Amino acid sequence: MMTPTGFTSSAWYAYDCIVLSEIAGRLEREADRKTYQALGAEIIDAINREFYRGNGVYCNGETTAAALALEFALAPKEERDSVVRQLRDAVRAQKHQSWFGLIGAKYVPRALAKNGCVEDGWKVISQPEYPGWMHWIRQGSTTLWEQWQDSSAISHNHILFGDVNAWVRCFLAGISPENNHPAFRSELKVSPYLPEKLNSFRCEITLPSGPVAVTMRREGVQATGSLEMPGGRIYPLRSGETTIASWESEE
Repeated sequence: MMTPTGFTSSAWYAYDCIVLSEIAGRLEREADRKTYQALGAEIIDAINREFYRGNGVYCNGETTAAALALEFALAPKEERDSVVRQLRDAVRAQKHQSWFGLIGAKYVPRALAKNGCVEDGWKVISQPEYPGWMHWIRQGSTTLWEQWQDSSAISHNHILFGDVNAWVRCFLAGISPENNHPAFRSELKVSPYLPEKLNSFRCEITLPSGPVAVTMRREGVQATGSLEMPGGRIYPLRSGETTIASWESEE
């Protein structure tokens, strides 16, 4: 099912207002901050009146709708747990297949991971059947396609479904940017996760201060690994636990 465009467009409008309000606050433009905060709240109220059905269901129960309600802070606080359950149950009922478009491709796995369902997010990404990323690989693809289905009319080297790369960095390697530490200049917080059916992985990225690598492996019932920092310092890691590396400690 396609999520109504009235919902997705309004969701983006509300989210844009939230972002503008935060930017205005950081720039100490208080009048602008209040203006966009109030407009965002007004749009969110309208969205919930029009599209929230109760029991965690937005629109007609589409996973994209639930994911946006969580990611864009549309769901009232008292309803968030219900929306998380609805999203999780819908994804499981669909056998973790990617029955969503480009918006859902970014936000469904993210919403799952951010709300205690990292394993479900990984299953969405790694399940092998159509539609999904691994199905492309099974068809021999080495690039991202424009659509889930294969066709001579679509691009076979497209970025629309490319957030999967960022998802792996954020939720498996556990490296996510933070507003209070832009560009990881002062510290790096790492919260790795090794999925049940994955025995090991290694993620390497280059930050402004140099290359960083997270390695995780399963040894018996435990999942452990290491964080390799610029300068050669190594921090031990455990799946599901947070480690903070300070750049000052590298000097």
